[in-house]
This record gives sequence, structure tokens and C-alpha cells, in this order.
Amino acid sequence: MAITSQREQAFDFSHPILSAGLQVMAPAPTAQSRYPMREILSRILSPELVRLSAMVGLLMLIPAHVLWYFERNNKESMIENASYFPGIFQALWWTVLALVGQADDMPQGPVGKLVALFWVFVGIIYLTYFTAGLTAELTVQEIQGHIQTLTDLQNRSVALVADEGALEYLEVQNIRQVTQFSQPEAAYAALAAGEVEALVAPRPLLLYFALHEPDVDYQLVGTPFLDQFYAFAMPEDSPYRDPINQAILTLRENGTYTEIYRKWFGADP
Repeated sequence: MAITSQREQAFDFSHPILSAGLQVMAPAPTAQSRYPMREILSRILSPELVRLSAMVGLLMLIPAHVLWYFERNNKESMIENASYFPGIFQALWWTVLALVGQADDMPQGPVGKLVALFWVFVGIIYLTYFTAGLTAELTVQEIQGHIQTLTDLQNRSVALVADEGALEYLEVQNIRQVTQFSQPEAAYAALAAGEVEALVAPRPLLLYFALHEPDVDYQLVGTPFLDQFYAFAMPEDSPYRDPINQAILTLRENGTYTEIYRKWFGADP
């Protein structure tokens, strides 16, 4: 258990058995293409591209109404029904097709032709900007990798082994898509299943997962943060405290502690 001033008021602690901060575990670069479609969709649905598409969608109502009004009585027009319904839907459908360069029929009246010319230019600009924005998003992501530092967790789904102090720290860092798990195994399972994009937990715990789950391609990224001491918690005035402390010191002095740490975490303490 992590030693905190609040817990110290309720428990007695042994000598520290671990000194470690929290760290981030994320897919390694070679594993980043496991969910390509979801990654592409996340880029398409980026706030900037969504705002652009919404603006164009609202703007689409203007040429659609102009076309319906001036083309509704033209027998050779693509507006087959002069009434507002379903005539306006036919006009809207034409504006959608024209936006992506797929419209076959063209307006017949002079006003309709001017509107069509204007809307085709809007479509060219929109598709150019949208394609460039999406390409830039994917290119930058490919160069930089998915997650390299703690700040890369902003706007990403994160699993956190339950820790109120860590949750508050992540919120201060503007990392808000956090799901807390009471059991470390459940948090790791969520990462392995692709339900979250990263896992935040004590560094030794992540080292354990990395060592004992060799078939899963994950890596520890960034530097540890929120360093804490971990120790055995006991009731106050417990008679076991001194023997436990003596055993911990003995294990450290004779090298057994280092051997145990290397066995389970694959690194030096």
C-alpha cells in the first residue's frame, strides 16, 4: 500500500518495500496498427474536421433552397417535384453529390447554373481542405507515434489503477477520459482488449506485466511521476511491525531483496 499522511493516521506502516512512481504503459510502435480503422475514424472525427463538416452542412441548405425555388418548374431540371416536400430533398441530395463531385444532372436555368458553379468550387475547396487535414493528422501521428509522454494522454482513453491522488494529478494535466479499476489485472485486460489506449499504474506493476506477458507488445513510456513509498500496512501498535521491519532489512542487506525484485520485475530496484 502507498504510504500517505492520511493513511498514516489510521495504520502503522513497515519500512518501505518499494519506492516507485506512476508511469504510462502504451502499445509499442510496432503494435500501433492493430486498430487502424478506429485510428482513422478518430482522425476523421477530430474537432476541427467535424466543425468544418458541420459548417458546410449548414451552408448546404442555402444552395439547396435556391435550386429548388428556381428549378422546381423546369421540366428538364433534376428537381422532379415542384412541391417543397419532396422537392427540397431532391435539391439537398444534388448538393451533396455536387459537393463530392458525383452529380450527373445539372441545373437548367441561369440562376441554377450560377449556383451550381459556385457550389462546385465550394466542394473542391472543402474536399481539398478535408483531405489535407486528414493526411496531416495521420502523418504526424505516424511520425510521432501514438503515445510518448504523459501529455499525449490528453483526449485519449486511459485506464488507471484506482488512486485518488493520481486521478487528481491527471485531471490537472487535462487528462479526463480516465476509467478507474480496483484490480490491476482488470486495468491491464482493458488495455489488452483495446478498450483503452493507455494504462497508468505504479512502475513496478507495469514492469511485472511487461515481463510476464511477453506476447503482448507494450512499452513503458515517459518518465515516472508522483513518486511514492509502498509498505505493509498494519493496525496501530501491531506486534508484527518490528519483526517485519527486521526481515525487510535483512533481505536488503543480504541481497535477497534485489534477487526477488529482478525475478518479478525484470529490472534493478
